[in-house]
Amino acid sequence: DKIAQCLTDDTFLARLKEMAQQQARNFSWDKAAVTALEAFEKIAVEDTGTAQVLPEALIQKILAISQGQPDDRDLRLCATAIDYNLKTAELYQIDDKSLNWRVEGPFDSSYSLALVNREFARALSADGVEVLLHSTEGPGDFAPDASFMAQSENSDLLAFYNQCQTRKSNEKIDIISRNIYPPRVTKMDAKVKFLHCYAWEETGFPQPWINEFNRELDGVLCTSEHVRKILIDNGLNVPAFVVGNGCDHWLNIPAETTKDVDHGTFRFPRKGIQAMLQAWGKAFTRRDNVILIIKTFNNPHNEIDAWLAQAQAQFIDYPKVEVIKEDMSATELKGLYESCDVLVAPGCAEGFGLPIAEAMLSGLPAIVTNWSGQLDFVNSQNSWLVDYQFTRVKTHFGLFSSAWASVDIDNLTDALKAAASTDKSVLRDMANDGRELLLQQFTWKAVADRSCQAVKTLRAHIDIAQHRARIGWVTTWNTKCGIATYSQHLVESAPHGADVVFAPQVSAGDLVCADEEFVLRNWIVGKESNYLENLQPHIDALRLDVIVIQFNYGFFNHRELSAFIRRQHDAGRSVVMTMHS
Repeated sequence: DKIAQCLTDDTFLARLKEMAQQQARNFSWDKAAVTALEAFEKIAVEDTGTAQVLPEALIQKILAISQGQPDDRDLRLCATAIDYNLKTAELYQIDDKSLNWRVEGPFDSSYSLALVNREFARALSADGVEVLLHSTEGPGDFAPDASFMAQSENSDLLAFYNQCQTRKSNEKIDIISRNIYPPRVTKMDAKVKFLHCYAWEETGFPQPWINEFNRELDGVLCTSEHVRKILIDNGLNVPAFVVGNGCDHWLNIPAETTKDVDHGTFRFPRKGIQAMLQAWGKAFTRRDNVILIIKTFNNPHNEIDAWLAQAQAQFIDYPKVEVIKEDMSATELKGLYESCDVLVAPGCAEGFGLPIAEAMLSGLPAIVTNWSGQLDFVNSQNSWLVDYQFTRVKTHFGLFSSAWASVDIDNLTDALKAAASTDKSVLRDMANDGRELLLQQFTWKAVADRSCQAVKTLRAHIDIAQHRARIGWVTTWNTKCGIATYSQHLVESAPHGADVVFAPQVSAGDLVCADEEFVLRNWIVGKESNYLENLQPHIDALRLDVIVIQFNYGFFNHRELSAFIRRQHDAGRSVVMTMHS
């Protein structure tokens, strides 16, 4: 009827068209957007504070479960998921264009950490970051030196410090980073928690520190690839970023002339002194136009005098050596650098090697150990790289199985002779190559830029940073076998246990107890065929990232095992093998 009315009644049709246009205006995209925004704003007003209490409320709900109590593994996985979601939310709350960064550590002295902390803070500020400076050290907080803070050249540091003091305690900081010794990583209330410009030397690392880093930190900003590798090798599982160390502050220090010395002057820092004295005696005699200047410190543990006397007694006509134990200002030290021809630094290890960088900026090429942190900027164009052997570390840490480099004395001797016979113009060219590299890659601005980029990278790849590796074990299990017991202890101590254990088939009578749910018995011990192809469907279905193989010579057919390992490697999995005799 209405269709017929539209076709026969012009007045009705006109009124219908007018009403259609009015109704269409009620459903415009603009009106829909305004309505949606009003609803969102209303929700936000009515729901203030919910996000802050949600994790705590969720944890209480989990604890209150009365039926089907979650086991320890379930609780760990649940905690990991909560932590991941909270960290993701915090990272996306950070505004890169108005970043605030609280730098914590000593900054009021000539101490190396203090120098790094104040230059790092200044570089962040120059990069547009709001910097808060907090005075603290490993044992706890302390007031900065008043006379240092009163100096006009430190007015910027005073402003950073005052800004930190006046900051309200309930205001959440974007980033807190510390550079203190010993490292203290608890009670860091910020969206992102770092150690900045972190350095380490020997290959071992205190395991309690690593455990604290993994529990408390979001990442570590390392001075060199050497430091990053050591931390990862010792179990660090939070992201480690190589940001380098700045050295261009050295350009602002005037050089004070300290002495007139002859051509062939070698400046030597305190590390690796005994090896240096041996090589010095083998390379030269007193008749050679060379002198070794050793800058060291006057303390009860310094044995330089005894070592020098021993070397002089060993080598007839021992070449000239001068030992400086007195404190030197930065201007005096720079003057000493500039009066020499070559820096000799055959140290056992460096986290970065700032004295080497400072020497290059002062016009000296270097003779250095071909290992550790300095390799990020030294090379065969700007230095002589000395061979070495790894030796056990003798430090106060007493770490088990820790090593560092001891230079090959014959190779060091050859490097000294080569440097002494090199024309001064060539020495300058070598130093200039090093200087150019340092000023391109190792300014404090570059360090600040890389540190800020680390925050962006962490946010962009938080799924990777928080990813828990899925691990499968290929091992004997739950039998009277030392390797089975060894594997069991490792799995029990792992934070998330094992995703799956691939164990060999055995008779029921050989089992110590009933197998756990995560144990699959699908291969055979022996030298004929292990049937390792049976593992592959489960490896793929469980999306395993890592395969751990407990190897004993009699367990496997080596050709079959090699093919199995190659297949995992080609699929992008990591394979870890423990060799048992």
